Amino acid sequence: MNHKYFADNDRLSNEDIQLFADMQGKWVSENEKKFFETLENKEMHELAPCGDELLLNDENEDGLEIIRNDFSEYEITGSNASTNAVSHGQYCSTLKEALSVNLKNANLLERDITLLDWLRENDYKAINYKRNIAVD
Repeated sequence: MNHKYFADNDRLSNEDIQLFADMQGKWVSENEKKFFETLENKEMHELAPCGDELLLNDENEDGLEIIRNDFSEYEITGSNASTNAVSHGQYCSTLKEALSVNLKNANLLERDITLLDWLRENDYKAINYKRNIAVD
């Protein structure tokens, strides 16, 4: 059975509305443009009640994981492959909040960098937009 779980979000946060407006046309790469345009659409129209796995820890050297929940909540966690230590990370109610998380302060990396800067540094590699369990 092929069904999709879509719904319209009438509660998009003012912070994310402003973020998407501020980023419009100011992309540093085509991958960044795709990231913001895709997540704006997902936050508006694609519910993720079971998690939308945007990045998994075994898909990047730093072991970071980004999961979108519901419409616009984000969970940033990580694990160290060499020690198997898992960080509980950060839970954020908006994308703007998630992108501003300092990964060192959240005990996810040993260097001082925000999630936005980390994504830009990696040119959004390994971000997967097709893992919303509810959408199939």
